[in-house]
Amino acid sequence: MASDTLIPVFYRIVFTIIDPFFCALGIAMHLFTKTDVLAALSPAAVVPVEILASRWRARGTSATVPPGSETVLLLDYLVGFFAMLGVLQVSLLRARPAYMYVWKALQFATLVLDVVQVAATARALLVQGRTEPSAWLGGGRQNFAGNAVFGLISARDRAGRDEDEDELSNSAIVAAGVTPM
Repeated sequence: MASDTLIPVFYRIVFTIIDPFFCALGIAMHLFTKTDVLAALSPAAVVPVEILASRWRARGTSATVPPGSETVLLLDYLVGFFAMLGVLQVSLLRARPAYMYVWKALQFATLVLDVVQVAATARALLVQGRTEPSAWLGGGRQNFAGNAVFGLISARDRAGRDEDEDELSNSAIVAAGVTPM
């Protein structure tokens, strides 16, 4: 279909392969490495856990202190969110590869998410007194940089299109006999 070329290959790869991969990574991390996720976001929340764990190890016990049930609940909510976003990116964007409204809606929502996550991370770093990048932990750097990069890509994708392209895309879809969603 000629209208398939309206969405550049770079954006198709980023939003239907790379970003969903990071969603899957987020699912795995939030399910299986909750303490690492917490350490990246708020080291103070994990330091007491590490102190207690070291005391238990000193006593010959290998037990660790799991995150609180409220924290586990929030991390599990994030698992559902990552799963939802990944499914939408993989299925919806591939099902309607030339339908610009679908791309715009999902990418705008992703951009809003990335902006909120960068702002929340920046606020947490400020509150924790870790404004110098040298004070950031590896996971915090990765979260901040990853969200910032994908946010910039989403913003660039949004800024690179205008209403004429949308109209052309929608006309091509109708001409091909596909009913827009």
